[in-house]
Amino acid sequence: VNNVFSSPVRNIWQSKFQSFNHMQSEMVQVLANSDDNVIVSAPTGAGKTVLFEMAMARLFALKLNGQPQRGVSGGVSSVKVVYIAPNKALCDERQQDWSNRLAHIDRSIVCTTITGDANATSSYGEIAKAHLI
Repeated sequence: VNNVFSSPVRNIWQSKFQSFNHMQSEMVQVLANSDDNVIVSAPTGAGKTVLFEMAMARLFALKLNGQPQRGVSGGVSSVKVVYIAPNKALCDERQQDWSNRLAHIDRSIVCTTITGDANATSSYGEIAKAHLI
């Protein structure tokens, strides 16, 4: 982890683990160093969420350092990342975990959960303020 991502972004994983598994190690260079689109299909528990976190970490790192990225201008405040999960419990778990871990790299990063059963008006306001949805 420390060999791929610089501080403060590597702090996202500091409390979780010190190295990536085989699948994550195979994908890390693409996700950490390019703007390529990626589709991942792997069994439950294989580490797909960490791949998503790698792509998210690259985006936040570029924004925190003021570096341009294809299709996105501005700083962290201009970033919108969307995570989709099959159930509300998983979304709530990810939202709580990411809120805590992303605070280690930038306390201004806002993470929220929006579900189909939410009030549309309040959801729009939450989406407008959030960076990770």
